[in-house]
This record gives sequence, structure tokens and C-alpha cells, in this order.
Amino acid sequence: MFALINFGDPEAFKGLISPLGVEELRVVVRYELMNLQTLILAVRHNQVLLDNCLRQLSEVELFDKGYLVSAPACDILSQLKGNNLYE
Repeated sequence: MFALINFGDPEAFKGLISPLGVEELRVVVRYELMNLQTLILAVRHNQVLLDNCLRQLSEVELFDKGYLVSAPACDILSQLKGNNLYE
């Protein structure tokens, strides 16, 4: 019903102020708030993943330039040594 509502139409406004219209409006608002919260959660989750990847890339670039990073996100030394160094 609300997808086709014209808020400038007096009949649509009358339908909104009826008890059924108010309940439908509450349901739509709850649904939209749930969509907003889901979007915020997804964006924050993706941002954490991207931040870690971008941090690792910038650390590798700094290592290539000869700089060392305190508390690195990626373990560059294990990458250089390899897995089977002591085997």
C-alpha cells in the first residue's frame, strides 16, 4: 500500500490516519530501520576487512622502501623465511 501512496492526496492521508494505516506505517518504519541497521552492520564489517588488507599492503610498501613498522599486521619475516626453513 505505501509503495503507491501519494502524500499530497487527501484520501491517502485519511488512509494513513486510520488505525490500520497507522499500524501499516509502523510496520514499514520498523522494516526500514531493520534495513538501515543491516546496511550499517555490513558496511562496518566490510570496512574492518578492507582496513586490515590496506594496512598490510601499506606495510609491505614501507618494507620495500626499507622501513620497519612497529606491531605489523602482517608477519613479513615469516613470509621471507618460508614455511620449510628448518625442516
